[in-house]
Amino acid sequence: MMRLPHSSLPGRPPGGLARLGLNKLLLAAVAVAAAAGIRLLLDPILGSLAPFMLFELAVMVCALWGGLQAGIPAVVLGGVVCDYLFLEPRHSFAISGHSGVGWVVFSCVGLVVNLLAYRLAEAEKQTAAANRALRQANNELRDSEAMLELAQTAAGCGLWEVSLPTREVRWSRSFRQLYGLPDGMEASDRNWIAIVDPEDREKVRAALDRAFEEKGRLSVEFRAGEAGKRRWFAAMGRTFPDPEGRPVRLAGITLDITARKHMEDALERSNEDLQRFAYAIAHDLKEPLRTVGSYCQLLARRNRGKLDPDSDEFLGFILNGVERMHGLIQGLLDYSRISYRPDEKVWVSAAAVLERALQHLDVLVRESGAKVTCDTLPAVNADPDRLLQVFQNLISNAIKYRRAAPPEVHLSAKRRGEDWIFSVRDNGIGIDMRQADRIFGVFQRLHSHSEYEGAGVGLAIVKRIVERHGGRVWLESEPGKGSTFYFSIRAGEDVPAEMLAIAR
Repeated sequence: MMRLPHSSLPGRPPGGLARLGLNKLLLAAVAVAAAAGIRLLLDPILGSLAPFMLFELAVMVCALWGGLQAGIPAVVLGGVVCDYLFLEPRHSFAISGHSGVGWVVFSCVGLVVNLLAYRLAEAEKQTAAANRALRQANNELRDSEAMLELAQTAAGCGLWEVSLPTREVRWSRSFRQLYGLPDGMEASDRNWIAIVDPEDREKVRAALDRAFEEKGRLSVEFRAGEAGKRRWFAAMGRTFPDPEGRPVRLAGITLDITARKHMEDALERSNEDLQRFAYAIAHDLKEPLRTVGSYCQLLARRNRGKLDPDSDEFLGFILNGVERMHGLIQGLLDYSRISYRPDEKVWVSAAAVLERALQHLDVLVRESGAKVTCDTLPAVNADPDRLLQVFQNLISNAIKYRRAAPPEVHLSAKRRGEDWIFSVRDNGIGIDMRQADRIFGVFQRLHSHSEYEGAGVGLAIVKRIVERHGGRVWLESEPGKGSTFYFSIRAGEDVPAEMLAIAR
């Protein structure tokens, strides 16, 4: 490979460094010569006074303009020239008495001036580099702000920030655009509340106060905008602490969720129509099915012993099918009623609801020899009749799907964050966890009717009720080792005094 000569490398002009050094030496020589010439002109007036003054000035000029490469030579040349021309004895390099002291002082001052000039030059370089970095950071910040603004506009959201100590508010430009606010409007929580729909203002104020007072999170949905142009928004945020851990600001985003709300409303109406249809169909099917069953039973009684064995068997199949169909229709009606009738939530003792459920299951519990126990259960804000269905279905399932040993069922509840987590544990046959999601579907069964009776809607009803209460349901199980069903219910706030001891 052919090598380029050193002087031909890009960015290094031939002899550049050498010329730079000669220029600095030339600057030192010219500055010292100028100082010597001026001093010679002033010599008749100054005589032996202040021989180094002009040479010190020459050193300063060289140090400031040429750095150490010019300043140090200026000290050396200035000292030599001044010694020869102006120190006694003149025209001699001999140094004695006050002249020697002056020469030493001149050299020390020159070195100090060079050091200061060097430090000043380095500081200027660092300042220039810092300024360049600051300009680049400002450019990048402007680019980031522009991209963030573009992303906010595309996502239909806006950013906001509130200082907790001062209540000072900041809005992003996209936040103003989201609400249609003029640029000149003052950013404040008062102006924000003013554009919120009057029906939702108290809810928004309460959410903000909780976030300010509890130093926690903000999450609230509300309507805002001019009359006839109301839109749905969702505000979400959280507090940020200072170095000592004290919350000092609340920041977050606001999203336009109007389209989502319209879709939810349309879906809810569709579900309600579907539930009404299913309820009507199931209700209308019960009567003709009851007629078919009644006449089949009448036919079987009147012709007992008169028909051949096959005909008796066929009538048995018909009656069994009618009974199963009746169970399916009743299950569909029970499932439909969950959505057909609105929930009526009140503060209720879960222990009292469980006691009612056990009264309804008294015959099943006694015949199976089941043992049902529970820990202390809390008070919850729920529909008592719906919660009764949940307990009743989970306990009856635990007893139904039992092994040879007598069933054992245990209920408990633990507080986890903002939820109460209820559990129903049994010692039954267990479930393959690969089927865990399937069992919560309507009419989903893992066993045949000959093994276990039922329509397959009990767990679907449990899931529907729990979700309508804002919770979820899940299980842990292993075949042959029993199952534990869990469901959550919001703990709620403002627990009545008479329920407080129970809720803790």
